[in-house]
Amino acid sequence: MLVLGNHKFKKHVFFSGVTGIAALIVNFAITLFHYEERPFVAHKVDTLIPHSADASFPSDHTTGALALSLAIRSRNKRLGNILLVFGLLTGFSRIWVGHHYPFDVLGSLVVSIVVVFIMNKLWKFFDSPIDRIVTFYETIVGKIFRRKTKDQGSDLSNS
Repeated sequence: MLVLGNHKFKKHVFFSGVTGIAALIVNFAITLFHYEERPFVAHKVDTLIPHSADASFPSDHTTGALALSLAIRSRNKRLGNILLVFGLLTGFSRIWVGHHYPFDVLGSLVVSIVVVFIMNKLWKFFDSPIDRIVTFYETIVGKIFRRKTKDQGSDLSNS
């Protein structure tokens, strides 16, 4: 996604990635203060998919999926709504396979909403540096693709 699209789109992708990382950092901070056993540990049930017996609350998979989809939704409602469905399905699947309680997924939704809200408020302060980062990225990628095109062109002319 970072190769395709215009400058504004690449900034949105960057925003979404940073927001997803921020949400996962919040999850990590929560687990430092609150530990809840996973359902398969607390209730001695077999899971569909093996998983480590670390903290259950909140769900990292769900937080990541929801934070990304909500961040994208804040910039592109149509695409964000589609991805939000997948984020919610991620949460449901985490419950289905026995890795999380419904409250873990609800907690992930709350973390994601709060982090996206805060990141949207803070983003204006970082717009200029992010603009420079994306411009630098575009310069590097542009040089790589031009070099590949020239290399491929020279191979064809030598045949």
